[in-house]
Amino acid sequence: MPFRPGLALLLALIVAVAPACGERRHRDAPASGAAAARLLITRDLGGETLRSARVAPGQTVFAALEGVATVEAGYGGRFVQAIDGVQGDATAQRDWIFFVNGLHSEVGAADVDVGDGDRIWWDYERWGGCIPSAALGHAPGGLLHALGSARANASERGRRWTAMVGSERELRKDAGYAAVAREPLASGAVGAVRDGTVHLYDGDGLSPQPRARAVAYAVRDRDGRALVVVTGLDDAAAQAAARAIAADTALVERAFGVAFDGAGRPVGRAGSEA
Repeated sequence: MPFRPGLALLLALIVAVAPACGERRHRDAPASGAAAARLLITRDLGGETLRSARVAPGQTVFAALEGVATVEAGYGGRFVQAIDGVQGDATAQRDWIFFVNGLHSEVGAADVDVGDGDRIWWDYERWGGCIPSAALGHAPGGLLHALGSARANASERGRRWTAMVGSERELRKDAGYAAVAREPLASGAVGAVRDGTVHLYDGDGLSPQPRARAVAYAVRDRDGRALVVVTGLDDAAAQAAARAIAADTALVERAFGVAFDGAGRPVGRAGSEA
């Protein structure tokens, strides 16, 4: 089902649904060498890591979370209100959002089973300005390593990812990307090129990055395509950023969006504290 920006607030409320009666409880952490998934807990679009743990497959995302953190449910036991004491706050528009293999989940945490090799990411973030539709740091590793080849592809758990690398003008020839670029925050994109300047989402809105000439982020477009976008003020800057990520994917690890200078050096990242 394509990500629909108009449902962003609703998704923020339903993705953290607590388990129903009779749901499988969490399992012990897997032994070394056993099948496992990775569960990451951060805040402010990955700006601060709170926990990182191996979890067993064959349980739900909610159960896996309970196995590594203290979880408080609110609203009559239907929603995740807090993780390790970090409370959701409707007034401040801050809540816990989760992603599975780089994509914002469209169903509740009690309805998603953890598979071997999965990457689960819970992030405490502001949702008033933008709920990211995808997480760059959990895009398929093979795709990130192939960013030197424009429009590289990768498949993961039934979801096809595509890389788009090039200048803003060139990428806008793609109708799906053009729709994202017209309304980046509503599309769940944390980066943009506007009026000849690179911007990153800072938790409230798009913030200019004067030292940057390129930006990398992940997003789902209106057709539901999962995209890794590396774009910039010109093709040379976009290609330099793509080559830098391909050579060292740690540059975007635990990040939702990263800005680069013309030589491919990171100069900023998306986040509430950016």
